[in-house]
Amino acid sequence: MAGYEQHNHNAWVGVQVYPTSRTEVFANLLWNRADATIRDFGYDGGPYTAQLVGLDFPLHSASMAGFSDLDFGQVGLGGGVNVRMTDQLILNALLNYSKVDDKQPYIEDVTGSYFQFFGGVSWVF
Repeated sequence: MAGYEQHNHNAWVGVQVYPTSRTEVFANLLWNRADATIRDFGYDGGPYTAQLVGLDFPLHSASMAGFSDLDFGQVGLGGGVNVRMTDQLILNALLNYSKVDDKQPYIEDVTGSYFQFFGGVSWVF
């Protein structure tokens, strides 16, 4: 019998202000912490009268326990501005910073710091 155990904690806070009637400034903070694992995993070969070819129950049970464990933390900061140039034309900018701590890499270790910048133009019909 296998048991799956997980913990996931999140917090988010944001602020949005309008210094002028045509300018919106916003910022947010995100925090996430998660871990998960498979525990007490054991194949039961008891119902079979003989060893099935290619199935080593103790080996499979040992290799599955802890398979794809998750231990992950992230902090993200973001901020941006929307400026209404005309009643239809809006300029947008957003800057994000994220710091990731992947303590149990699975397919790829994503530990590191990341910066993202987005810029755009919106047209309101």
